[in-house]
Amino acid sequence: MQLIVPETQTNTKRPVRWSFCFFVKGKPTVFLSRTLLSLSCALQPGKARLRDYFMGCFFCAIEKFLNNIGDGEIFTDNFQRLDPNLNPIPFRTKEMMQGRKRFEIFDPAPSEQKSLALIVGSRGCDYGCKFCLSSSMFPSDNHGSRIRYRDIGNIVDEINECKSRFGTNALFFVDLNFYGGNTERIRELCAALSKTGINWYAMSRVDASPETFEEMKKGGCLKVGLGIESLVKPLKSGVNLSKDKWQEFVQERTSFLRDLGILSKGYFILDDYSETEKDIDEETEAIQEAGLDEIRLSFMIYSPGTAIFDKLVKDGGFVTTDFSKFSTDYPVIKNPDLTPEKLLAKRKEIYKRFYASDRMASRVKQTLTKFPNLNKSYFEFNNLLIENLGCGLKN
Repeated sequence: MQLIVPETQTNTKRPVRWSFCFFVKGKPTVFLSRTLLSLSCALQPGKARLRDYFMGCFFCAIEKFLNNIGDGEIFTDNFQRLDPNLNPIPFRTKEMMQGRKRFEIFDPAPSEQKSLALIVGSRGCDYGCKFCLSSSMFPSDNHGSRIRYRDIGNIVDEINECKSRFGTNALFFVDLNFYGGNTERIRELCAALSKTGINWYAMSRVDASPETFEEMKKGGCLKVGLGIESLVKPLKSGVNLSKDKWQEFVQERTSFLRDLGILSKGYFILDDYSETEKDIDEETEAIQEAGLDEIRLSFMIYSPGTAIFDKLVKDGGFVTTDFSKFSTDYPVIKNPDLTPEKLLAKRKEIYKRFYASDRMASRVKQTLTKFPNLNKSYFEFNNLLIENLGCGLKN
């Protein structure tokens, strides 16, 4: 099968149906998850522009991505050569936008989100997380950076097109625009976003500067996702602090964000292969104290192309070789102390203890007093908790 991708925004003929496939060891393999799209890059060198495009669609429903990416030139660039110009990458199609909502605390609430646009304003990452493929996928440029940015005007054009074509009234920035490294760009981007009149949610870092978050608030940011990873193993989070200092820093930052009027969602990773039940119990307690408004708990997966992935394959360190389970929602790494079933139960326990706690009830009350516009969102989020966990927020 061919690898097909649109070359420019004007080359977007869309076939009714076609398959997206990579050849691995001579066998055609169709990947149906965002994790496996990363996997395919590691196993099939080349197709640089294709990588740029599917990274832009990373969080789109894959079936829609497969059916509507469009017909165009096949790119066979060397794996180590990347086009510095991201602006020609096509914007969203109608099929990618239909029914897209963010089922969490936000304004507008999910029931009022006409169409949520996932915005990717850059490609690459300068951080070297040991579990991530990014450093292999995106080589450094002549200045030593792995990040390439879209022009701010290009990002705003996409947002305005989403507003006019799909009625978009909520945005989610999923890349590194707001990690704090490029202060002038952040200031300019936030100034441009403030004119769109749309609330937005963005991924960022706990150690991004206060000035970064202040600019984000001015630009319409209502919520940030913070890649905390672990509160009891700071090195897992890529920070050189003691455990106590790291936890204190996170608490100070979430308090600052709350005073600023920005909700915080903490992203954590469970089940490194050395994780013990005691580690997870300690993490559970630390999460209660972190002052977060929401949490997301993922299981560790090491991407193909990383040294640890190769070692785990060699040592038989994976629970399964069924790559459909490499989604961060299922424990795939063998743990000598904890079975997959035990890990899944532990994750559910953390969620329950966090959301049904007195601390969370007090935090919600304070938030709604300050931001009554979030009342409907909390109501819908509470119903979602009851449906998935069997318990909701305390009154």
